Amino acid sequence: MDKELKEILNRLLEGQTRLETELSSTSSRVENMEKELSNTSSRVENMEKELSNTSSRVENMEKELSNTSSRVENMEKELSSTSSRVENMEKELSNTSNRVENMERELNNNSIKLEDVEKKIKVIAEIQVAHKEQNERYLKDILQEQHNINTLFTSSLKFVSNEVVEVKHSIKELKEKFDKVEKVTMQNTYDVAYLKSVK
Repeated sequence: MDKELKEILNRLLEGQTRLETELSSTSSRVENMEKELSNTSSRVENMEKELSNTSSRVENMEKELSNTSSRVENMEKELSSTSSRVENMEKELSNTSNRVENMERELNNNSIKLEDVEKKIKVIAEIQVAHKEQNERYLKDILQEQHNINTLFTSSLKFVSNEVVEVKHSIKELKEKFDKVEKVTMQNTYDVAYLKSVK
């Protein structure tokens, strides 16, 4: 009878040892998963910071675009003013066309000046067109970059969310297993104590 009790006691002790080993391994796995979850959270925070920095850059570019638009508007106003001046010069040229030969020399000088003004107006118009096209390209590039950033952020956030849900589910399962192992270990401890008391 004592021999059988010893064998039972030995088997219980061996079972308890295996359970303690498995419990230690499970605890280590839970700690590793908690660390992985913490690292994932840190990565999400870094991505949020990067998105915030990108948003700030976009805002700065929008401000720069607004300033450029204001400069174009000022150039348009200046061009309109210059056009008015040219029209006034044309009227004055028409009035002076009936004057004497000396005035014709002055008229010739005015014509040269008018040609110079027209060249300047043409250059200003070309600059305005170039700025408009450049602004349109910048705006298109900004919108495309914003779209790409939003798409990347949405995909990344969805992936991280799925990973977090999966990790939480795994932790829950491990805790349930841990509770079961703990109950079995406690029962074995009680059984061993009881057998010792009987012996």
